[in-house]
Amino acid sequence: MAVQSSLRDTDSTVRQAGLIMGAAFSVVSQGETVDLALSSMIDLSRDRNADVRMEFSNQINFLGKSHPNVLLTRTDVLNQVVNVLLALINDGSQSVSLASQNALGHTLQLHRGRTHTFDSYLKTVDVNTSAALDKFARRSRLFRSVA
Repeated sequence: MAVQSSLRDTDSTVRQAGLIMGAAFSVVSQGETVDLALSSMIDLSRDRNADVRMEFSNQINFLGKSHPNVLLTRTDVLNQVVNVLLALINDGSQSVSLASQNALGHTLQLHRGRTHTFDSYLKTVDVNTSAALDKFARRSRLFRSVA
């Protein structure tokens, strides 16, 4: 029962995170600044999970301090989004944690100017986590193409 509840919670959290991050990614990929991306994300997520909002806000704030008034590339945003997703889906399981770390490296590597899609990440994570993330990926254009 506890496991099923945990999976439902993970699935719900990932969906919420996807909505929030998808909105921010859309703003950034259209060439807006970090500040506008952050404010748009907050506006669109007021009724979403507070922990998700705070985590993503922290990540974007970090980028904003590192690159003030500089446009982010899609890879920059993808990197942060995947980092947040990894934090959200990590339930303390050693296998999930290790698989996620390995997948993150593969997902964000650049090969001949092309970035791996989120599909390659889904194939390498824990089966239960993958199922939850797959639902999110199918409903979002976020990771369809980041090249």
